[in-house]
Amino acid sequence: MVNSTRPLTTTRVFVCSHCGRCCEKIFVHLDGGQWAQPVTAGLLLLPGEQHLFPHTTPMWRSGAEVLAYQMDREPCPHWTGKGCAIYNRRPLACRAYPVWWEIVWRADTNCPQVTAVGQLGEYREEITSAHDILRFQRWLYAMHKDLEYFDLTERVWKRV
Repeated sequence: MVNSTRPLTTTRVFVCSHCGRCCEKIFVHLDGGQWAQPVTAGLLLLPGEQHLFPHTTPMWRSGAEVLAYQMDREPCPHWTGKGCAIYNRRPLACRAYPVWWEIVWRADTNCPQVTAVGQLGEYREEITSAHDILRFQRWLYAMHKDLEYFDLTERVWKRV
């Protein structure tokens, strides 16, 4: 889903073109930073969101307790070719796209709407959703010292 980034600097409003790029390429390959070894991640599903998708796998766990799930298939089963079949009920990770936090707010430049405007704008709904995800991730790291992440490529749990 995310390959390249650009810092948020303008006040334009994001309007999804429903092109499906973010729905077709869901997996993210992470390495470096907090990751001791590379991992492949699916779409983050917070507690209570996994029922929206037919194929999910645990994403985060602490001991035996599953703390979050991930969609483990591409493309998204709700992508119709013209739009999202559950757009008004989509999970928080989809609501946040194309925005996430990485020292500053960033945006996925693989999204044609981000590329079209040159720089990502204010995106109040997306930044609010991304902030909620950031809060959840900070809670994970602060409250769970034995945190593990399920890698979709190797199909194994890895320590963060």
